[in-house]
Amino acid sequence: MRKQITLAILLLLGLTCEAQLSRYNLHFTLSKTDFADTISIRYERGQVIVPVRFADNTYHFLFDTGASQTTVFDDTPIDGMKPVGVTVSHDALSVRDTVRKVSLPPMTLGSVTFSGCQAVIQRRVSQGRHSIDGILGFDLICKGLNAKIDIQRKQLIFSDRPDYFEREPGVTMKYSLDLHVPYVQVSPFGKYCEWALFDTGSRQLYVMNKKSFDKGQKKAKADISSQIEGRSIGRSAISHGGVEQRAEVVFLSLRRLQFGSFAFCDVHTRTTQGGSHLGAKVLEYGSVTFNPKRRQLRYQPYTGQDSAVVSNKQMEKSIVPVDNRPVVGLIWEKSTPYNAGFREGDTIMMIDGKSIPTFADYLRFRPIINQVHIFVVRDAKGNLKKIETVW
Repeated sequence: MRKQITLAILLLLGLTCEAQLSRYNLHFTLSKTDFADTISIRYERGQVIVPVRFADNTYHFLFDTGASQTTVFDDTPIDGMKPVGVTVSHDALSVRDTVRKVSLPPMTLGSVTFSGCQAVIQRRVSQGRHSIDGILGFDLICKGLNAKIDIQRKQLIFSDRPDYFEREPGVTMKYSLDLHVPYVQVSPFGKYCEWALFDTGSRQLYVMNKKSFDKGQKKAKADISSQIEGRSIGRSAISHGGVEQRAEVVFLSLRRLQFGSFAFCDVHTRTTQGGSHLGAKVLEYGSVTFNPKRRQLRYQPYTGQDSAVVSNKQMEKSIVPVDNRPVVGLIWEKSTPYNAGFREGDTIMMIDGKSIPTFADYLRFRPIINQVHIFVVRDAKGNLKKIETVW
């Protein structure tokens, strides 16, 4: 009898927990129909920033197509949020976590008010200087809204008219949805193609998954050794779940990254343990339009050409939080900081005579271009060393 009672209690608890698990929700409503609304946006440090109003207060949200739903940071005070349970979240490193979910008060973008939107509550990945209060996710587009991001004109256009952007020129390609976010096919070398997340929340133009690189290296018919700038051991990606695992990183100089019938040429990038993705840097060369009804992405180059030369700098180093301290997680062996003496595992203690006790303090540091800064670091063996270098 006691076993039966215990089993009944466990089943009841299980049902209660399941009832509290909130599923992906697109049941929000819009204040108008048959509209095309243009919203002024900012593009700062590789991020698309959109003004969002709740009641009489204006907040600034990152427009992130790599996020499945709207997010509010836990230090952003928005009145009127109501808890609706918890949901399972997947971060950029595919780490699963259970996070709180809320129903938002009416949210206004431009002249359109969204009622009944749900959002997850997340802590910030970093606690340094910040200029955004939350994230607008791809749920707005999955709802059925056509959207165009044009950072040259500093505009975000939403429309519920299915064919509103249909006559515009550009390169059109299909996208697929996985965990409610868009993936497109790209070809980084030879005839090798892979699916990459179209992620405007990332600042890079393109980052390649290491396993995909290994697979592509075997399948590519052409020799790609000349497109490898170096190899190292380290980690650089930071997500809500922490820092990626330490592993081999390949530094790449891609002659041609094919994106539909458009090509980005001379692209310097690296591999990561996270998924391959295209980032907001793509928007600097052309506008992007999403048609959710047809699951199409249209890329319209600003120059009207079928290619663009990127010639970006290789990522020289990455600083990651380890026990809340700023640590060199990855460093390119051809970089200036490496030649000056920085090594993977070095902990930054001081910069220009100022103590740097936490990772957040490091994030507040703003290096001056071409100026030499003086660092005091503790290496992996515990020895202190002083390094003078540009950063």
